[in-house]
Amino acid sequence: MDEVPALTILRERKGLTQAALAVSAGIIKTYLNEIEKGKKPGSVDAIKKFAAALDVPMDVLAI
Repeated sequence: MDEVPALTILRERKGLTQAALAVSAGIIKTYLNEIEKGKKPGSVDAIKKFAAALDVPMDVLAI
């Protein structure tokens, strides 16, 4: 079974859809989807934005 990324777990715990998190972080939804599926690594800038949008420290999002 594949491991679920911390980003996905935190997003779902906050009750956010990918679209809502993408808007909040100022990131394109397709990029977020690719990160969550493990198809692309998250850039440092993207991780900073997701961490801010989710109100968590960056290190929690070890993608």
